[in-house]
Amino acid sequence: VFVLCICLVSAAAQLSPTFYDSSCPKLLSTVRSVLERAVQREPRMAASLL
Repeated sequence: VFVLCICLVSAAAQLSPTFYDSSCPKLLSTVRSVLERAVQREPRMAASLL
């Protein structure tokens, strides 16, 4: 029963777009700039990331 409860609780967890806001506030801008540079160098990178 305990294992079943743990599975149900973890299955209900959801991603949060604000998860790193306090621990790493510059994460979004850093990732965005790195991805923009990668796509500029190799345009197919955008499709690869999808």
